[in-house]
Amino acid sequence: IEPETDESRNGLWVTAWAQDWPTDGIDLYVGVDALSARFVTQVHTPSLTGLLKSDLPAGPEGRWDRASKLQMSLYSGQMSHRDRLDVLNGANRFAVQTSEGWEVLQAQYAELTNPGEWRLSTLLRGQGGTPRVGAVLGSPVVVLNGQGVVLKLREEERDTPLQLFAIPAGHNLDD
Repeated sequence: IEPETDESRNGLWVTAWAQDWPTDGIDLYVGVDALSARFVTQVHTPSLTGLLKSDLPAGPEGRWDRASKLQMSLYSGQMSHRDRLDVLNGANRFAVQTSEGWEVLQAQYAELTNPGEWRLSTLLRGQGGTPRVGAVLGSPVVVLNGQGVVLKLREEERDTPLQLFAIPAGHNLDD
């Protein structure tokens, strides 16, 4: 990834969710601390996020995983059943935080089991070369539905521990 280029894949992908989403969205600032933080972008729409409601075992690569069932809750929004071709074309993509990073998965079947809770099955695992090591109950989940933004980093910010600050749009960091 080259810093400060026009490529949409240049930087960190960031998503946000809040129970009381601000009308104008959320401003994102990045820096080594609050005093050095600079405005980088704005998130206009909340993402669908939630938690695993059961462990997710390690899974296969390059084929449909019909054995694993994933239980998850979403704070808002919903999942839906998609036909096989839609899934192969990118539908029902989501990411689960694992011990080795984020695994990107896709699911063909989505069954509502309780309000806000879903059982996903017939999975495609480790999409984009992501780790397939599994995840534990309570791990964060993000639906990859295009609601995130790319947070572009400067050359001097690479390989530097940074803090990300998210505040309601139009407010200052010191509010």
